[in-house]
Amino acid sequence: MQTATLRIVHVFPRFKTYSGAEHFCFQFAREAVRRDQRVTVVTRHLPTGLAAHLPDDVEVRQLSWAHRPTRFHFLESLCDVLYSPFLFRLVPEDSDYDIYWNDNTLSSLFIDSLRRKKNRVFLCLQLPHFAYGQTGLVARSYPPLSWLVPVLAPLYRWLDKLFAGRADLVVAISKMVRDDCVRVYRSDVAIASPGIDPPDLDLLDPGFIRRALPIRSQHILVSTGKIIPKKNFDLFVQVVHRLRQRGVDVTGVIVGDGPLRERVARLIRSLELEPYCLMTGFVSEYADVLRYMSGATLYVYLERDVPFGLTPLEAGSLGVPVVAFEGGGVEETVVDGENGRKLPAAYGAEEIADLIAGLLGGPSEELARMGDRAKEMVKRWTWGKAYDRFLEHLGSLESRQP
Repeated sequence: MQTATLRIVHVFPRFKTYSGAEHFCFQFAREAVRRDQRVTVVTRHLPTGLAAHLPDDVEVRQLSWAHRPTRFHFLESLCDVLYSPFLFRLVPEDSDYDIYWNDNTLSSLFIDSLRRKKNRVFLCLQLPHFAYGQTGLVARSYPPLSWLVPVLAPLYRWLDKLFAGRADLVVAISKMVRDDCVRVYRSDVAIASPGIDPPDLDLLDPGFIRRALPIRSQHILVSTGKIIPKKNFDLFVQVVHRLRQRGVDVTGVIVGDGPLRERVARLIRSLELEPYCLMTGFVSEYADVLRYMSGATLYVYLERDVPFGLTPLEAGSLGVPVVAFEGGGVEETVVDGENGRKLPAAYGAEEIADLIAGLLGGPSEELARMGDRAKEMVKRWTWGKAYDRFLEHLGSLESRQP
């Protein structure tokens, strides 16, 4: 396949922060521009601050009449689905490949499939939780609308399968997501994982977290992400509490915001942990998130069955070892005893505290060795290599043409 002349369109529901799927999409756009490919991003909304992270050569097309997103996550996710049918009108007629990111854009893919024959790719980051297996958990995340989640789930599940069936290629971001897609959508699912590049030297700033927060402890545990049930920040707080009870000189830091922030804050207050378990709130700059992470003794990742273990790679790129639950995408990015330690899925706060206390109380050289090994492992996961694998999958569509 001649890649330098390609025009690739990324249809993305809504850009919120420079992390996760947004970061993934931006990096693929950068890699395409480096190969002299033409790139168009079609979306409901791209904030000006985030647009600055895209190369100047990338064309951005937005729904000019769409309302400005609010902080109500579940409602905005529903709006993403409602706006999606209109996104296909912004897709250029002369594109070679249209990449539809996640289930929120599938209705646009479906409509596009009815009007012309094209190379349409569904890039699945994960199955929609509220429709497949975690309806109750998602409902608890949004108490005012909890009744609506189980009502919508069956209809959404039916439409999701119908729309995904119109894709010419389904690409999953990990082995776990591929297995989910095979179970729900179809048997022929490719894998194209995200990447990670070594950070700029100015991000390796272990002192940043101590300058930004009132920390006096010897050790720092950091965990990042949206404060929702599946991230298990309440468990993180309990682990910090157990460690303090044992006399371990440690402070826990939660970097992020979310609908359960006040509940986690109440738990911290009830355990009288205010000086030793801190919450930063929303951090708008991805670079600052990495700076917080770079000052950690350990990065603690307590989400179970994650689609892809990118956060352990981000921590590893900074030389910070990781403690994470086994299973899911973590199996691909954490090697027990090398770049961190894996926790059995059944572990609770007491068992996790046991393991972390052992690491913090052991030889400092062991943690340093894990950190060095983590930096080496990241070299296998560069964005350039990730995009090359993605292009190989796109090339496979050419061989399928009649």
